[in-house]
Amino acid sequence: MKTICPHCNQEYPETPDEYLGKTCECAACHKDFVVEKVRFCRRCGTANAAKAAMCSLCRSRFDEGSSPSLRLPPSLPAFKLKKNAGSPPPAPAVAPRPQEEVRKPSGPPEKRKKRGIWDLVSVLLCIVGLCIYHANKADKWKKTSSPPAKQADHQPGKYEKNTFVSSNVGQADFEKGERFYYDETNHQEAVRWYRKAADQGHIEAQLALGQCYRSGFGVEKDENEAIRWFSNAVEQCRQAADQGNAEAQLFLGKCYMEGWGVKEDKKEAVRWYRKAADQGFARAQYELGFCYNIGENQYYGYGVKKDDKEAARWYRKAADQGYAKAQYALGKFYAGGFGVEKDNREAVRWYRKAADQEHAEAELALGDCYTYGWGVPKDYEEAYRWYRKVASRNDRFFSVVADRIDKLNARQIDQMTKKLEESQKNNIFYR
Repeated sequence: MKTICPHCNQEYPETPDEYLGKTCECAACHKDFVVEKVRFCRRCGTANAAKAAMCSLCRSRFDEGSSPSLRLPPSLPAFKLKKNAGSPPPAPAVAPRPQEEVRKPSGPPEKRKKRGIWDLVSVLLCIVGLCIYHANKADKWKKTSSPPAKQADHQPGKYEKNTFVSSNVGQADFEKGERFYYDETNHQEAVRWYRKAADQGHIEAQLALGQCYRSGFGVEKDENEAIRWFSNAVEQCRQAADQGNAEAQLFLGKCYMEGWGVKEDKKEAVRWYRKAADQGFARAQYELGFCYNIGENQYYGYGVKKDDKEAARWYRKAADQGYAKAQYALGKFYAGGFGVEKDNREAVRWYRKAADQEHAEAELALGDCYTYGWGVPKDYEEAYRWYRKVASRNDRFFSVVADRIDKLNARQIDQMTKKLEESQKNNIFYR
């Protein structure tokens, strides 16, 4: 009879029939197993353990029943029968392995006792460490997972005084909030960064936080909380604006333009914009140019009459100082001939300056110029590069960029088709 150890697949081809059903110890892996007849694979003839579900060689599953036995040469080691399994005929001699040789602990009793104590201490220390780790993790989760509505109880700090704080303080946190708000449209995360900047006295962050409370973006709507943040910003700006601080004058003008913390007054807003712009403050020059660009009509007003030439003049002053929004706006004026003579090359020049500062609209405009050949030779690869640059950074432009890339691909196909037709006409073999 042939049997196989189910643990290590050690084969025993010459096993006495009297061992069937007895518990024996494998001579290879030294594990106990019950002697059973083997199961042969019908596909490859490999011997497998009796309870095997599939062949160990070809991995094919067994059907019910097994094929006839195949005899193999007795070239493998024998195994020994357990002592408590009866008294069958003696198996081939295998050197006995005493049980005490494995289970008997080594070393004197005193050392064994000390070793056991240290093992217990190490286990207890591990348990205590895990408890401390999970307690700290739970505490941290409670702090970071508080709902945004509870943040309305937050009380501002030193910035409540009438001392104007430069926007350089907290600017990095404010820019992170702007990125989450506009590019990634994650309003809750934007509010968190706005609040960090506002706590440091950053005026724009306080105004942005007030807008979030008024509109309900990232937090629950709370008009009182919005007014409180707007009022804090106005109080900081007014005294500094009266003393001639251009940045404070710009922010105070924004408050009057939008009605943040004060009664809405467009003309008063333009007056503060002009004061800051006359000091050469680029952002105020851009805002004043925007007011002249939009002007007043029956639907909305910006405190002045529409004047494209005046708008272009203020845009140019801000653009010459490297302000990206003004550079893009001036490029649009040159592309459309608003307040200046139409010049697509000049428009591309200003678009490129703004695009080099990662201004998304300027990058899109530059891609359009390369697509349609406005001010530059047509170059679909260059257009594709600018479109992809926008899509890689701004989620809100993804659908716009996808549409333009589809159109670009269609134009490329048309261009390739025309080139192929021309080459066929000029080739003698196609006549």
